[in-house]
Amino acid sequence: FSRIVALIFLFNCQRWDYISATLEDFCRENHLKTYTVSRLLKKHTAKTFKELLKERKLQQAAYLLRNTTLSTEKIFHIIGYENSSFFHKIFREKYGKTPKEYRFQ
Repeated sequence: FSRIVALIFLFNCQRWDYISATLEDFCRENHLKTYTVSRLLKKHTAKTFKELLKERKLQQAAYLLRNTTLSTEKIFHIIGYENSSFFHKIFREKYGKTPKEYRFQ
């Protein structure tokens, strides 16, 4: 149990290069085995690394929308998305609002 708590703590504290982050890089940087981390994440969070990364990206987008004047276009590029429509779709799914609505709520 303490191992997964430490792993999740590492995951949450990681400074992300949102564009190119991979499970393999995360494991290499933290001296962990990819298969073990993948299995533990899924077992204890019910999410894959990609799902958790998407969640972190959206959290970062929400933070940037609320705390900066960066354009939505700049924000979705910063967090690693190239397709505006896709970004708007997944943002709305998570927060129930468009990025613009979220910013001005």
